[in-house]
Amino acid sequence: MARIAIILCLISLANVRSHSLHRRDTPRQFLEIEQKIAQESFECGKQLGLKVLDMKLPKEFGIFDDEDHAITNEFWGCIWYRMDLITKDSVVNEENVANYYSEMLTLLKPPTTLNRETINYFVQQCKQLKSKNYGQMAIKVQNCMETRLHVYVMLERLFSIKMG
Repeated sequence: MARIAIILCLISLANVRSHSLHRRDTPRQFLEIEQKIAQESFECGKQLGLKVLDMKLPKEFGIFDDEDHAITNEFWGCIWYRMDLITKDSVVNEENVANYYSEMLTLLKPPTTLNRETINYFVQQCKQLKSKNYGQMAIKVQNCMETRLHVYVMLERLFSIKMG
């Protein structure tokens, strides 16, 4: 059981690392938010037990193809709930989600010009999604945010190449 939870921590960290479009060449310390994700992934993995073996993994850029997979929703709902990003009534904690993504964006190399106002705008759009439960809402908001953030950064880098 502990091995499964450790594997889940590594998967979650790999998902976190999807924000780092260009890996750093030098080793670094994990951010506090990365440590929190690993800790909550471990706890949620223990809570779900062997069911986690049937969980779907995110595809490229941390985006899930299936937003209606019960075990995946349960796992990510657990993480988002424990991190105070969402309530069990599927209410998104806008401030905490914006803080989470703002902190995760510090991993990008080269840094992005994406500012807090834009992140808040994205959160406003994504929190309006409808879901069956808080786990599905966590997946939907994550997919929504990840898509917007990656498109923004991709366009930002594309235009900087064209302009530079």
